[in-house]
Amino acid sequence: TLNAFGGKIAVRGMEIEQPLSPGRSIKMAARLDGLNLEQASATFQFGHISGVLAGTIDGLVLSQGQAAAFNADLQTVAQRGVGQRISVEALAA
Repeated sequence: TLNAFGGKIAVRGMEIEQPLSPGRSIKMAARLDGLNLEQASATFQFGHISGVLAGTIDGLVLSQGQAAAFNADLQTVAQRGVGQRISVEALAA
């Protein structure tokens, strides 16, 4: 479990196929809980997003540093005093 952006990311079932090959792939699943999107968007500078993110990512396959496959169920969680907004710049990123 990782603490990130004011929340938690629990990674499970991580597998590495062909670890010594340039064509290696990493497979995993993750559960996201309470991630502060404002902190994340400020860190990665892809526009402004606010809200709290929760959900799951299953069947994630990373191949050559790129996502090759995944199923995600993500949503923002309503919290008192926290807006749920996204800027045009974030949509274009």
